[in-house]
Amino acid sequence: KLYMSLCQINQSVELDYLKLKMNGEEHRVVIPCNFSASTRQYIERTCQHYTFTENGDGILRYDGMPMFDLRPHQPRIDLFEVRLEAGGAVQSMTKYVELKNVFRVLDRQQYVSFIADNALFMDVRPDGHHRLRLNSNVSVEYACIYIND
Repeated sequence: KLYMSLCQINQSVELDYLKLKMNGEEHRVVIPCNFSASTRQYIERTCQHYTFTENGDGILRYDGMPMFDLRPHQPRIDLFEVRLEAGGAVQSMTKYVELKNVFRVLDRQQYVSFIADNALFMDVRPDGHHRLRLNSNVSVEYACIYIND
């Protein structure tokens, strides 16, 4: 048997964390169970630029929609990839657009992507089709998407 005093162990542990700006000015440190440096950088930049709120219930919200449940000791913080395909009969060289670092609304098939000072809301209906809205209130329709360099 080996007995060792805890005072003799001198080892520092580096914690991976997110520093989230909420309610305009407050910062909250979150230690997620699934840390990623790239996810941390993206979420911290997004929280600096867009207004996220937490009303004392432990739920991080954007535009009133629950994005992350921060109540667990080490919450799960996930970002998603979404693929938008044109649904019309128009043919083009661009068949789809894939968005990365997309937030998902808790317990819903609803996604939010932050693009050029705007929020793109994507609602997935039960039939698999989707509805796009810009800044939560402007409907977006498209037949095909063209991207120029």
